[in-house]
Order: sequence, then structure tokens, then C-alpha cells
Amino acid sequence: MRKFQITNGVYFLDCHEVGMRILCGCPMDSVKLLMRAGFIQRIEDEQWLWESGANAILLSDVSVQNGSFSNLTEFPLMHMMYNQGLALPNHPGYTGSKPMILGIPEQIAGQIEYLDRGINGLTADELASVDDISEEQKREVSIFKKRFKYGDPKTSKDLVNFFEIKTNEEPYEIAPELYVVRLGLNVYLFQYQDQEEIIDLTLTEMQQYGIPYNLDFHPIHKQDFAILHSGEGNGWDKDRPCMSSIISAEGKYYLIDAGPNVLEALEKFGISLSEVEGVFMTHAHDDHFNGLTGLIRSQKRLKLYTSKLVRVSLMRKLMALLNFDEDVFSKFFDVHDLPLEKWTYIGQLQVMPVLSPHPVETNIFYFKMLNHQGQMRSYGHLADVISQRVHQQFLQVEDEDQKFLISRYEGVWKNYLRAVNIKKIDANGGLIHGEVDDFKDDKSIKVIVSHTTGQPAMHQRIMASTVNFGVEELLIEASRDYFHLAAERYLEELFPEISHSVRGELLKFPRQLINPGLIVIKKEEPLTHAYLVVSGVFEYITARDIVRCEAGMLLGEEAILTGTTSEGTYRSVSYAKVIKIDAQQYLHFVRQYLSLDIYVDSFYRRKKLRSSELFKSISSRYLLDELNKKMTTVQYAEGDILPEGHQRQVGLIVEGMAGIFHKENLVETLSEDYFYGQEVFFAKSEGLIPQVVALSAITVVQLPLDALISVPLLLWELLESGDKIAKLVAQADRLISYMNELADDLLMNQIENEKEIAYDEDD
Repeated sequence: MRKFQITNGVYFLDCHEVGMRILCGCPMDSVKLLMRAGFIQRIEDEQWLWESGANAILLSDVSVQNGSFSNLTEFPLMHMMYNQGLALPNHPGYTGSKPMILGIPEQIAGQIEYLDRGINGLTADELASVDDISEEQKREVSIFKKRFKYGDPKTSKDLVNFFEIKTNEEPYEIAPELYVVRLGLNVYLFQYQDQEEIIDLTLTEMQQYGIPYNLDFHPIHKQDFAILHSGEGNGWDKDRPCMSSIISAEGKYYLIDAGPNVLEALEKFGISLSEVEGVFMTHAHDDHFNGLTGLIRSQKRLKLYTSKLVRVSLMRKLMALLNFDEDVFSKFFDVHDLPLEKWTYIGQLQVMPVLSPHPVETNIFYFKMLNHQGQMRSYGHLADVISQRVHQQFLQVEDEDQKFLISRYEGVWKNYLRAVNIKKIDANGGLIHGEVDDFKDDKSIKVIVSHTTGQPAMHQRIMASTVNFGVEELLIEASRDYFHLAAERYLEELFPEISHSVRGELLKFPRQLINPGLIVIKKEEPLTHAYLVVSGVFEYITARDIVRCEAGMLLGEEAILTGTTSEGTYRSVSYAKVIKIDAQQYLHFVRQYLSLDIYVDSFYRRKKLRSSELFKSISSRYLLDELNKKMTTVQYAEGDILPEGHQRQVGLIVEGMAGIFHKENLVETLSEDYFYGQEVFFAKSEGLIPQVVALSAITVVQLPLDALISVPLLLWELLESGDKIAKLVAQADRLISYMNELADDLLMNQIENEKEIAYDEDD
């Protein structure tokens, strides 16, 4: 038995003696990471070409770590079943055994629904209840779902062997002589004969899961209408991101799908999350969907555009994966349901979603806009379409749905072959994807092959174009200075009390394009300039932490205001566009138009909030000032029970220490700058609500819950932390139950022994 680390928090455990190969931890792009590490290899004989890999998955105890999904099993399971052949009788990789998923009961329950959503989408009753599509469209969606399953729909339980692991009980035998024991949160012990391996799936505070590919940096400019190609691969292409695009429209950025590592892709373009206006979603398969957690970590609700059919499907899958209630979804996203097959204006940009046959609810998108000469420019994004070959096979099935499906055939292909300036097509092939041959008669000016593994085949390159990551398709050039407009907006947020004309003085300073990796301010060196970030991402590095700095922030302000040196180093993560403001002239600006003492005082109040774990990623001056207005400071004595969570408040520890207790058992210690209260809001049951107790004299800042959950990033931090605490409490509860059962067994054995002794004496 051997253990190999794949990336942070992910391991490959190979117990070849019993044929078990366990992927421990399952973040986005796990299959690609295994390929990159060499644990998936191609195997070939005279008849077959297939792949090796894992045949079991150990789940993380927590759904999310440091903002990323931890248990994305959909694609690894598909790899096991089809690329390795575990679900294909007569395949050389077929063993007769199902893939196995190991995990705690709460995670297993969430996985079952999450996988069912990925396999089947909405249930028949849920589909029937969607009120913005016609009965004919509902029937079409339902028929195609049955066709793709060949009339034999499966659930996750039909395809996977789920194995629950509880803590502090007898070891579980998962294969002959191979045992697993859960030692604590995210920590597992595997035993085979005299061999042992410990697997710790925990990410430290500074760690992120790895990325399988390297992407180049590309400086871009906001346009009236342009397409940025941000992904051309599929779930099996280890060298490229999954199919996706970014639209630049009237100086705003919109994503089309949110696949793996979407934030990293944005950084390569010099786009910070604060610059993203919204996302258009095609469907809820993981290669298009699992980057949504990154978009949630925003200071504002991003707009989510899709048909209501698709929105309900992806909402239910996302909430199943996170183990959250569905009403949380609308707190993360500003939902905009688009009518199918109708044009909707978003500013001057028009968008139309169109149904596409797929195993789950799916729509493709068309976009168009008039240029300055009154000419229409257009783009089509056709992710996960059906091929003509498969479509025609479905039409040949003789049943009560055949005539109806035939009547809808021309409509599907009329929509697919709509002529546009630029069209990106799914050419992945197989049962559930399109083929480039189907677009040989497409009248579009440019057709781009996408959603493939590796480079397209020769015939694909003859029929359609290919693009690389970072290519821009300019449809309508900028008619306005979008840099200037963005800088004006950010200065208004920074200095709302100053007039527009006065703020304009800062816009006269020079603009500068910063290359990736450049240090603009060094720790403990005198400052000559401040930098207003208009686009791009910086990192602020101190001995304690690394904090992202996005568009809208003013770098170096504190040192200039106080006449000191910077406490940390500011370094660009991406291409960035800034206004470089002379330090002395900035100080004169503050003194002339603001009260320096009052401004510095408010600055330090914001800084104090940002020093806490909860608020360290918040950059908005307005938001921090509003939160400061709602803060109340209270003090508690050692031993006091802290009531904030039960009063719909979050407590932020300013001084002292507290402990989270479940039935008198300490499950977590909280020190200065940590927060609590979420353990009440997000407990899975009333019996698992812990108590927070002051371990010393303690000073606490109280903040109302409602003020926090209106900010997606803060709600996310509360949910992620609350989920972790809930798992710790459940672990403690199971331990208490186990110890009580053990004590009861010992007591019963003692009583039985005493009875036997008494019987012997009487005898």
C-alpha cells in the first residue's frame, strides 16, 4: 500500500494487493490532476483503447475549503465507468464492481442528490412545475432525457457503491483486509495487514487546490462588444480549460459558464471579480458549473442569466452539493430568468437562450448588438449540443413519442445553424456532444471548434477554425473611454463626500499598465506614489497573511496618510491598469477637501475590521463604513455563555478567547479576530446547536446577521465556517454516543458477570 500526494489536500492511495485505488479528496479537475501526475495512463491492445485510474473516492468531511468545492465526484466517476470501463460489460477494464464513494453520512447524502442532478437533472414533477416554457418544450426535454438513457434511467445508487464512515467506531473493512478508520475531521487511517497510511484532507488557511495547466497572461481592453476565448477543452483535456467565453459589452464583463478555475482564467486577462457584471449559464454539468463558488466570493451579487428551466436545475444541484437550503441561492446571485427563443435586452446587448437536447436541462446562447453604423454583429455559444448522428438514431425509435420528436427535428437544427459572425461549437462527439461535420453547411462567418480533447482532428481543422486561450474577437470597438468611466466610479465609492469635479483632480494623474509579478510598493520603504487599481488583481503580502486587492482599491494609502512606511508588499498578480498618484499631492488632496484626522480615524476603523478573518477580503469603503455604523461593543466575564448567535448577531472577538462546546466537550477554540454566531444559524438540527463560552474576560463586537448575509462574500464565509463547525459538533456528538454505548455495554457485562457470580454462590 502506497500514498502519493497529487496536490494540496488530495492524495492517491494505491493498495494494489486488493485492487483498490482511492482518490482521496476530489476538487475540480481531479481527473486532469491525476493525468498530470501520471496516475491515469492509456492502455491499448488489439481491440481496445482505455485508461487506468482510481476506482474509489474518499470524500472530504466539508463541502468547501478556502472557497473551492472539495467533493466534485461527477467527472471522476464518469472516468471510472466509461474511460476505465467499470460500467461496460465485455470491456477489458470491467470487473463487475461498481465505483465506490467513502464518506461521512452527511456528505454521502449530499453526494447522492448532487450526482442524481448531474445524471438526470430535474425530476418529472419539477419539470412540470416550471412555468415559463410551453408544454411542447417540456415534452421535448422529457423525451430526450429518456432517449439519452435508452429508456433505462439510472440513479446514482444504481451506479455507485456508497460507503458511510462514522468516527471513533470499529474499523470499516472496504476490501479484504483493507480497513479505514476516521480519526477526526478530514483525517483518516487506512490499514492493510501491517501497513498503515494516514490521509489528511485539510487545506491550511493559505493553501488552494492545484491547477493542472498553465495559462498565459493577456492584457485586454474593454470594448463595446468583444468575445474573449477563455476555454476550448473538455473535462478530459489536461492542457486546457473547459469550454467557456467572456463577453465584453459596453465596458462590462459577462462570463459564459463558470467551469473549473474560472477565477484563475479571469486573472490571466487582468479581470478582477469586482469587474464582472454577470454570468450566462448553459447547464449544470460540472465542467461548466463548478466554478460558481469562485463567483460567489464577491462583494456584490453577480447577475445570473439563463432560462428558468436551467436556473432551477443548476440551483438544486449547487445547493445539494453545498448542503444548503435553496433560498440561499438568491442571496448569492441576482437571478434573471430569460425567456427561451426570445431576444432580451441587457443594455444594448441582446441575448437569446435556445433549448438544446442533452441529458440534463440545457440551453445554448446567441448574442447580438448593433454597431455604430447600424450593422448587426453577433456571436453564438453552442455548448453541449446533440450530433445529427445521435439525433437521427433517436428519431428511429418506434414509440408514442416518435412523431412528436420528428416534428421538432427541423427546429433544433434551424437554431443550431443560425448564421452569426462568430460561432463556437461543441465538437466533442460521442453520445451527448456535437460533431464538427454537422456544421459543414453553416453560413456563419467564422465557426470555432471547441469542447475537445487535445488538438482537433485533420477533418475538423479543414471545416472549422481553432483558437487558443486569450484570443479576442473584436465585434464592435469601444466608443467611450471605459478606463476613465471605471476610475470615476471607483473614486465616487472612495470619496462620496467630495464633489464630482473635485474627484476629477485625481483622474489627471498618469495611467500605467502594470505587468504581472511586479512589486509596486515594498514593505518598510518610503512611498512616492499611491495606486488606484482600475482593473486587475494585486496581492498584499505581510508576515501574517496574503490578501487579494481588486479593482477599486487605493494601494499605499495608509502609509501616505500617517507618514510611515508600508507594513506589507503590494505585488501584481495579473496585468493591471492603475492611476499612479503622487503621494504628496494625494496627502494635500485629503487635507484640502477632507478633515485629515476624521478621515484617518475612519480609515483605521475600516482597517480593524479588515484585520479579522471575516472581513479581510472586503475592500469596499462604503460597505466597511456601513458595517462600522452597525457595530456594538460588549464585554463578557470568563465563563459567560455568549448569546450572539441566538440573537441573530455575529460576534467578532476583539480581545480574549472563547470556546465552542457541545455537551460540555470543547470542539473549537476561538481567539482574537475570529467570529462566531454562525454555529447557530447553520446547525443541521436543534440538538446539534453548540454553546459559545468565554474562556477569559472577553471583548466582542456585535454585528447584525441581516447586514452580513446581504453581501455574498460574507454570507459565504459564514456558511463555510458554519459547515465546518457543524461537522465538528456532529463528530463530537457521535463520539459521545459511542462512549455512552460503550459504557452501557460495560455496565451490562458487569451486571451479567455479577449475576453469574451470584448464581455460582447460590449453587
